[in-house]
Amino acid sequence: MALNELSNVGNPTRSAELNDLVKCIKKKNVRKQGISSKTRRALLNKEFKTTIFTVEDHKRTAEGASTKPIWNYGVPT
Repeated sequence: MALNELSNVGNPTRSAELNDLVKCIKKKNVRKQGISSKTRRALLNKEFKTTIFTVEDHKRTAEGASTKPIWNYGVPT
């Protein structure tokens, strides 16, 4: 069953307009005309160890809180 936009019933993947949009986006991606990839990479072992050593070397108060805001907000993010 095709999509009936007036009564909002049916299968939206069978909509001609939606399929045309998907085809256009796929063509743009193949031609590298879309936005750049936002995927993240895993930390390398060396990067991870450096981060851990940096955090462990930083002095904290008796309650465990850092004395500088960058360590409270910047490092965890």
